Amino acid sequence: SAAVVTTMARTRYVAAITPDDPVATWRWRSPNRALCLYAIAVGYVVIGFATRERGVLTALWFLSGLLFLVQGLEASGRLDRLDVELGGARTSRELRIHEAGLVAAGPIGTRLVPWTDIGSVALTDEELVLERPWIDLRCDRSAIDDPEGVRAAIEQRRNRARLDCA
Repeated sequence: SAAVVTTMARTRYVAAITPDDPVATWRWRSPNRALCLYAIAVGYVVIGFATRERGVLTALWFLSGLLFLVQGLEASGRLDRLDVELGGARTSRELRIHEAGLVAAGPIGTRLVPWTDIGSVALTDEELVLERPWIDLRCDRSAIDDPEGVRAAIEQRRNRARLDCA
């Protein structure tokens, strides 16, 4: 219950400090996140097989592995294609550029990355990379309609935030 309350509070906080309309919005597909979630799913299934003689906990290991597999499918964008084929509609993860920072919104919650936390912005052939102190924020370039425009908008907001802090 504490995690739910924390997520709700963070989402409401982000909504309160970003009342402006976003400059740009795009679907967020992270290539590294999917690979990590697939590895965790395989690990849970292996643990499930290793403990199958023990009884009740085996089902929990398998269900946890299935949950991580579905999260990996969502992160890679494969679940999006399945939804289109089945005619379903779900809330996807997206990134939005606001004056206060970059908002990462998803089906579970919303986070704000202030412009001061982003070191540099690089646009490669495959992805948009926003360097941060601990973990870089990466997004498949194919998920962005206008990658150059998005990079320019991010740079403009970052420079404006630096001038405001100085």
